[in-house]
Formats: sequence, C-alpha cells, structure tokens
Amino acid sequence: MTKPKEFTMIAQPAVLALSHEFSREDLFSVVFILVDDWMIKTYGSGNLPRETQAPKFTDSEVMSVILVGELCHAPREQGWLRQVRASYLHLFPLMPERSRFCRRAQKIVPALIEFRRQVLHWADADLKPIRLLDSLPLPLCSNWRVHQSSQPISGTSWGYCSSKKSYYFGLHPLALVTEEGFIDELFLAPGDKVDSPLLNAFLSQCATLGKNVSGQEWVGDKGFVSKAREKWAKSLLGLTLHIRQRD
Repeated sequence: MTKPKEFTMIAQPAVLALSHEFSREDLFSVVFILVDDWMIKTYGSGNLPRETQAPKFTDSEVMSVILVGELCHAPREQGWLRQVRASYLHLFPLMPERSRFCRRAQKIVPALIEFRRQVLHWADADLKPIRLLDSLPLPLCSNWRVHQSSQPISGTSWGYCSSKKSYYFGLHPLALVTEEGFIDELFLAPGDKVDSPLLNAFLSQCATLGKNVSGQEWVGDKGFVSKAREKWAKSLLGLTLHIRQRD
C-alpha cells in the first residue's frame, strides 16, 4: 500500500489574545462552527460535492482538526493527530485512522485555501495592500544519497541555500504574508527554484487562476529584483512590487 502524503501544517499567529479560561475544547467548537457554517453556505453541506456517499466524518471536521492544529502551532501532523485522538476523541468520535485522514486532508486543500481567504476577509486583513514576500529552503531529509530510495514528495529536488552556503534536498516555498502575520498564500516549488524564477512561476499562477492582487504592494528582498518583472506585474496584474535593490 502506498504511504499517504502528509498534509501541510501552516503556523498561523498564536491565539495569545484569548483568555486563559478559553480552553482548547472551546477553540475546537468555535472553529468547527465557523467552518461548518461556511461549508454549508458554499457547498450546501458539511462535505464537499462527491459522486460517492458522503462520509460520516465530515470535511468540516477534517478542516477543523487541521486549523486548530495550525493555531496551536502543532509542528507535525502525525503528533497532532495522535494528540487529538488521545485527548479530544469525544469531540470527533468518528475520526478515521491516520492514513485515511491524510488522504481526506489532501482532497480538501482547495477548500481549505478558500476558507483561509475568507477568514482574512472577515478580519479585514485583505483590505490592507501591503504583503511581505519571502522564500525559504525546506529540507525534507538529510543530504545523503540513497540510490534505492524514492522522492518523498513529488516536485522535490536538490537545491542550494546561498545564505547558509549549503546544499539540501527538498522544496523551496514562497510565502506571501500580511502585515499582521497571516499567511495569504504559500507557493511550493522544487528546491532548485531560486527566488527570481520562483516569483515568475507564482505570478504566472496568479494570472492563470485569476487571483485578484490588483492594488496590492508586495515587499521583497534583493533576490526578487527585476525591473522587467515589476513592469509586467504592474501592467498585467495591477500589482506593485517593492524589491530591495542590490548593493
């Protein structure tokens, strides 16, 4: 049997503003109510449309488990699912085993992205034009060659981190973050994609998918510098790029 891929846990800003009396069970309840209401308004039920019979453990519950894990800064999905099963199974009595949960989590990624955007809209965070743009190397395993092994995640490759002056095997994500620290977009690319072509690929995806970035201002470091790209982004997408110039 093929090992299921792990879903991506995104570390959102910690819930420090909540009172100490606000328990994690309360957090699960609030997140589920928001997610389930949005799912019903968007898709007509707590499950995404599918040809087969709708599962009893709904997509709203899957999304709620993932989002609470992100709010609690759970570093790995395996440990987080083990914690939920050990301490909060009474809230999710029909929670499937890990492999099936991971497959369900992969299928709801598009809906999860749309819900995160809806949360930004509710918080008025999408009204502010400034976005911080940065990339980072994401090693997935040690830098050793094992000939009989396969790549753990599709799209991975060897990359070079100039700041650390070292090679790694993994991905090179591009993050677009609001001033408040909320992740607006996370674009995954192979490790050999350096900043300039990485931003080109992301902007091309924005144009292809019709992502509305008009009026926004993205601030990035010198790795993204390109006068031609700045003109292209402004004329085609209405996007202003503020890139630090090279010394």
